[in-house]
Amino acid sequence: MKSITRKFPSDADGDVLQAMYDRGVDLSIARDIEFYCYAENFQIAQNIVEKVRLDGFKNEIFQNMDEKQVDKIFSVYFICHMVPDHTKIINIQNTLNRLLKEFKTSCDGWGTLST
Repeated sequence: MKSITRKFPSDADGDVLQAMYDRGVDLSIARDIEFYCYAENFQIAQNIVEKVRLDGFKNEIFQNMDEKQVDKIFSVYFICHMVPDHTKIINIQNTLNRLLKEFKTSCDGWGTLST
């Protein structure tokens, strides 16, 4: 049985990076990483995009079509092209959480294509 070496901290973000590494994803290559939060209506989503500005990030708003999430029907994405790095990911999420507090939402995670 092949032994897998743990290369990332043992937390939710480290687990995602570790899974990508274990699948052979080259984590030294920059890629679009999407951080996201939810808003209860389009006006709040727009306010988030207008007020939460991070250098080098693009913003997008999507309407969620899942009826089970009727209280959070809009997703706001903050997209940055960067090399996946645990410390940077944690720092971005902490910054977003601080900025999103006034909108009564928080960063709910991140994702990236890993083909």
